[in-house]
Amino acid sequence: MDQQFQAKRRSNRSRNRPKHAIGGLSQGARALGTGLLSGVEGLAMRPLEGAEREGVGGFLKGVGKGIAGYPCLWNKI
Repeated sequence: MDQQFQAKRRSNRSRNRPKHAIGGLSQGARALGTGLLSGVEGLAMRPLEGAEREGVGGFLKGVGKGIAGYPCLWNKI
């Protein structure tokens, strides 16, 4: 998942270079929003993925992984 996020971010950055300050601020705000949504998605998806694989125990493990992975969100931004 992190590899996919990073590849998508690299692709967007190289394709959408800002031409002026307003464009740079807009791109930064968009990147912040994308990073936050990605973190929230991890909080929601990890428990569901765990539940599909291992049932209730997997769900609880997924909750732990989602919470533990949330601080990593700030590295994505």
